[in-house]
Amino acid sequence: MNKGIGLLCILLILPTWALAGYTGYFDATVIENTTSADDSVFTGLPDGNTWGIGTKMVVYDFEAYTIIDGIGSDLNLYEADTSVLQFDQIEVWISQDNSYWVEITDSQTTAVDVDNDGITGTPDYIQSYDLFDSGLSSARYVKILGIDDYSGGFDLNTICAINYTVVPAPAAILLVGLGTCLTGRLRRRPLH
Repeated sequence: MNKGIGLLCILLILPTWALAGYTGYFDATVIENTTSADDSVFTGLPDGNTWGIGTKMVVYDFEAYTIIDGIGSDLNLYEADTSVLQFDQIEVWISQDNSYWVEITDSQTTAVDVDNDGITGTPDYIQSYDLFDSGLSSARYVKILGIDDYSGGFDLNTICAINYTVVPAPAAILLVGLGTCLTGRLRRRPLH
């Protein structure tokens, strides 16, 4: 295989944290929301726009930006910076296929500082979670499940992948493979 193509393949799947430090990925899509809030309340950069999820749930899809079990914590969860801390009122679940789920609530720890979250408020309203003990090396989906409706429950703001990698789209894989084949074929042609 052409060394340049091999290097390109490695770079396509190299964990982003290895390249950029703790620059979080905030563009997950909400694919299930049993609250009465609009999905946009729970996405994007932390903005103070929150909703108490009570005993409802919000499921995120990170699509091509798969969360991986990297060094330290792997995702941050952001709560409203205006209320009592309520991380004890939720469960955090992860999945690779949106079918088999593993709970990672007990991995909760002090928040990892993410360079691009714009947070200047109280970091207590951010908590980090780790895939390490889950048995999964990666997760595409994250489910936030409210377990207590006291005062509206946990005030969910947004989520952020800390350790993640970009999974190449099938078309990109096809193009790399095609390029490799063509490069090999062109090299074998005799010169006249």
